[in-house]
Amino acid sequence: MTNLSSLSKALGLQAGAAVVALVSCTALHGPAALAGGVLALAALGGAAYFILRTQHDIARAAEACHKLEKGLFDTRITNITNGGEVGALMWEINNMVDRMDAFVREAGAVLDYVSRNQYFRKIKPDGMLGILLNTSQTINTAVEQTAAKMNRAVSVADSVDSTLKNVVNEIGGSVGDLSSSSTTMKSTVQATRSNSDHAVEKSGMACASVQMISAAAEEMSASIQEISRQIVRTSDLSEKAVAQAGETRAIIDTLVETARQVGQIVALIDEVAGQTNLLALNATIESARAGEAG
Repeated sequence: MTNLSSLSKALGLQAGAAVVALVSCTALHGPAALAGGVLALAALGGAAYFILRTQHDIARAAEACHKLEKGLFDTRITNITNGGEVGALMWEINNMVDRMDAFVREAGAVLDYVSRNQYFRKIKPDGMLGILLNTSQTINTAVEQTAAKMNRAVSVADSVDSTLKNVVNEIGGSVGDLSSSSTTMKSTVQATRSNSDHAVEKSGMACASVQMISAAAEEMSASIQEISRQIVRTSDLSEKAVAQAGETRAIIDTLVETARQVGQIVALIDEVAGQTNLLALNATIESARAGEAG
């Protein structure tokens, strides 16, 4: 009787009350009938009590399911005193929650370690059934594969790190060489700067010389232009002189001829003058003589 649920007990009491009431109405009279009615009422009262108790347990189970729906997997139905189907339902709800809670906690712990790159933690499959067991095995396999990939990645990273260290060392040596080269270049730059200062001074002198040469070249160009003009002018004058020379030659020939004629005339005049002088001298002598005679 203790393994029966409150609902079964209520149904039994209702059936008993119905039988007592039927017997009282058909076979009993007087006090016996009254006693039968009292028993029937008591049976009905007990049935009502067990029905209310069953409703209360069902309400507790519904409340637990509502909490589970919200993700509260620490919910359990406690103080289960009801037997039969209702009690079994409440215990099965607790068993289901135990497995789901264990799975969620195990999966959460595994993923927490994975988030910290630790892959030793696995889901314990003990007590897992059905899809919970399959999912646990899938997660464990994924963790193992991830661990293998991470180990390969770490190996590659170590290799890259070693290579980078070698490169850094080589770069360090190159930097030292560059530093030495930089010092040499600095000295070269300073020497170049000093030479450039001298070059600037010399370039100043060269600029002055260039200016002088430029001025002289301009003057020379002007002189050459003037000489060209003079040559052209002289050429013109030469041409004119050649033409005039021909005319002059003719004039000179004429003058020579005239001079020759003049020479002849002069000779004639000289001759006449000589004769005149002689006559004058003779006249003077004669006059002197006449004076002496007088």
